[in-house]
Parts: sequence; structure tokens; C-alpha cells
Amino acid sequence: MRKSAQKTVLFLCGLGLLLVAHSPDAFSKDAAITAGEQYIVRILRDTYGVPHVFGKTDADAAFGLAYAQLEDDFATIQEQILVIRGRLAAEYGREKAPLDYMVQLLRIREAVDDKYEKDLSPKTRACLEAAAAATNYYAALHPEQVKGAVKSLLPVTGKDIVAGFMLT
Repeated sequence: MRKSAQKTVLFLCGLGLLLVAHSPDAFSKDAAITAGEQYIVRILRDTYGVPHVFGKTDADAAFGLAYAQLEDDFATIQEQILVIRGRLAAEYGREKAPLDYMVQLLRIREAVDDKYEKDLSPKTRACLEAAAAATNYYAALHPEQVKGAVKSLLPVTGKDIVAGFMLT
């Protein structure tokens, strides 16, 4: 295959990935902050920096646990957002496109969309949505830390959390 044909095929594959990539509602910093402030949680760190999370409900604790993880390693969480949305190549270049393609090929998003409401209990979904809310809240409070490609992928949803577990 000639180089020009190879480039055309790569371009069309990339365009196809962009078209099928999940695109949630537009991210609102104010909405993320308001949603995050609904959780009643305390995060206390011991002398070793280990977080101890106390929440009034399981969802509050899930929010606190996710937020503590974000404080410790937001960079890795952002990498996971890029992976589960099939958008690594948008941040790191075309050498990451095969992984993006694999994520689309596995149809993880479709499986999550199909089963999220019917197979997960409301309590479980509340915890997943709380973890997602923590991610959005953290990103809203620390916009300078949000990577370029991740900005367009916010807000994170509970479905994204499940997709990350499925991919792992």
C-alpha cells in the first residue's frame, strides 16, 4: 500500500473513532462544584498521608474515596479517562491509536449503556455517580491540572467508572 493510501486509511479510522466516541453533556464548572458540594464527607489523612474517609452515606464515602485518590494522582485518573473514551491518540499522537481502536472494538461503552440501568442497583449507581461527581468537582477546582484532551471529555459519568472497570 502506498504511503498516501496508508495516511488516508489512518485518517479515516481516526475520524471514525472521533465520530463514535462518547460525547457527554457540556462540562460546567459551576454545575460540577454544586454537584460536588451535595456530598457530606470528611477526609482525614494520618501522619503517613493515608486518607481515612467518613461519609454519611455510601455515596458520600464513594465521593470522598474518589476525591482522595484524585488528590493523590489526578494524572493517572486523567489517563484512564482518555483510555476508556478511546481518546489517547488525541493527547499523545497516532502511536496510541491502536489502543483507542481496541477500546472501540471491544464495544465497552455499548455494553455499559445497555446494562447500567437494568443490571446495577440504585445504590450502586449512586456510588458510581458520586465517584464521577468527585472527578468533575476536582477538575472544576483545579482547571490548571486538566490535560488538553481531557477538557473536552468532561463531565465524567458513572458509566465511565464502570467502563474503566470493564476495560481493566
